[in-house]
Amino acid sequence: CATAHYHSFYNPHCLFELEIRWLVATSCILGDLITQWSQRTRTILGSKQVAFHLVPIPCDPFAECDALRGIKQTKQKAF
Repeated sequence: CATAHYHSFYNPHCLFELEIRWLVATSCILGDLITQWSQRTRTILGSKQVAFHLVPIPCDPFAECDALRGIKQTKQKAF
């Protein structure tokens, strides 16, 4: 599932956002996809011109576990 959001105001550093959700993918597949996107935007790592940033953000800010670091088990208190 992918959606694109654009901002109603002009900001040269952030013209639009892409939100991509997936259930299962290997690190090789994600690495290849990110490499293809950076090549299409002609981003050169180490140069002053940066056109592509990928920032992982969990979809649910109130989730029981951290989606970026793995499952964290919590104990529920009895009332």
